[in-house]
Amino acid sequence: MLPRHRSAFRHLFPSALVVALTGVLPAWSAPDPAGTAEAMRLLKTNCFSCHNEEKHKGGLVMTSREALIKGGDNGAALDLEAPEKSALIESLAADADPHMPPKKQLTAAQIDALKKWAKDGAAWDATALIAAASPPRSVALAEMPASYRPVLALAVSPDSTRLAVGAGNEVVLYDITGAEMKVVARASAHPDPMQSMAWSPDGQQLVTGAFRRVVVWNAATLTPERQITDGLSDRITAVRFLPAGKQFVIADGRVAEEGTIRILEAIDGTISASWRAHADTIFDLAVSGDGRLLATAGGDNLVKIWDLATRKEIAKLDGHVAQVLSLAFNADATLLVSGGTDQQLKVWDVKTRERINELGKHSAA
Repeated sequence: MLPRHRSAFRHLFPSALVVALTGVLPAWSAPDPAGTAEAMRLLKTNCFSCHNEEKHKGGLVMTSREALIKGGDNGAALDLEAPEKSALIESLAADADPHMPPKKQLTAAQIDALKKWAKDGAAWDATALIAAASPPRSVALAEMPASYRPVLALAVSPDSTRLAVGAGNEVVLYDITGAEMKVVARASAHPDPMQSMAWSPDGQQLVTGAFRRVVVWNAATLTPERQITDGLSDRITAVRFLPAGKQFVIADGRVAEEGTIRILEAIDGTISASWRAHADTIFDLAVSGDGRLLATAGGDNLVKIWDLATRKEIAKLDGHVAQVLSLAFNADATLLVSGGTDQQLKVWDVKTRERINELGKHSAA
């Protein structure tokens, strides 16, 4: 507005000051909504995974304008007085050190879009960052091919006498007490491959999870006691009983969107609690021996520990650089081991939240 109303300033300031002001103030232009939206998309896609409220690599959070101006360990990421010299912009050059994103080079057009956005004042549009919640997928499950029997889940009974295997959509129960495994029962209650299973602590029930379906089985007869479909959003990727055997925990959610924890009552299958735990699939769960703690392994590269009584997050373990696939507490829950697609097995001190060891070298996830 300044260039259009310079004459008004002559009534308020000496003419020399007006000359000085009009000589140095840039022409004002409104933020470009399309340019802002493009900048939001580029930041979210390339920066937020490492520089968010949860991970904040280098002490830097980039999920708000204020956080960019505040900066991290090396100072402000965004300099509004000299936008092209901002650390955010300079780090995008191909020969920059440090270079961002670390393992990717933005195109010249993308860099120019961010430069223009910063030069125009770095307008922020939080609504452009919010992904609309995806509606439930419309899925029609067809009959599985007879030859498709992947083993995606298995579990040993608490007394170590039986092995339950999810072979496609069929539960196969083996007696493993002898020199050779013997099939003692098989049954099916899922239309698609099972992704998870767990025994109750007393060995009397077996729970299996697949797409939008949880089945509670009578383990002695391998017959379904109940099937749970209400309140489930997508794949059930992990199941764990709590030590008392009255409840079990499931991981539910959609790839790259959310990982949700649900607690179900074993007696009737009702969902007694649910909360969003990760920004991606939860691949594994671990429950401490005393039933106080729940650990979750996420496709967002994070391990989290939850207080089961309050459902509150009490620790976030950020050490993997790829999806975390597996978890296990030791007997007294002082240590937690996590394994991921980064070919790492990491040992964590549960009390201090510190990574204290890495187990061996591995050639695969």
